[in-house]
Amino acid sequence: MDRPIFYKAERFFPNREYEEFSKIFGRNEIVTFDVLCRNIENEGIDYTEHLADWNYGVLDWKVLLTIPLNSGEQIIACFKNPVESYRFHYLDSWFEFCGYDLSDDSVFISAITNCGGGFENALPYESLNQYGLIDDHQKALYCCDLLRMNYPDEPHAYCEVFELWRML
Repeated sequence: MDRPIFYKAERFFPNREYEEFSKIFGRNEIVTFDVLCRNIENEGIDYTEHLADWNYGVLDWKVLLTIPLNSGEQIIACFKNPVESYRFHYLDSWFEFCGYDLSDDSVFISAITNCGGGFENALPYESLNQYGLIDDHQKALYCCDLLRMNYPDEPHAYCEVFELWRML
């Protein structure tokens, strides 16, 4: 997909219980495409005028600039299965690159942030970035392949790569 989906979400600050569950330790904040962690909020967006997809995310980023963000909220820009890392100028000036998440495309469960740290033979939990994501595009693709090879019977191992950016 060459255009991102945008959505408004609550920021996620992990506690000790989450760290024990996810095996992602020492991060002050988690950014994820996972549906359980991102707490999608879409109030105030008129979808009749804008193309929407992926659980009511918005394709037109200018719409989201009109929506006020409260403390603890963010706008996520998400590219699905990027061929290479996107470095669009309009994103660089408004959004911060966060990393790559690996999530199944049917129920949006992240193999990295919401599968209990159970994919240690495919995911580099100890080297995830400050947001609990993979920094490098090629490494994300490699981890996606490792998930399928090493966990063929696990439905959440069949992931797509999601490149995530955010605006606070």
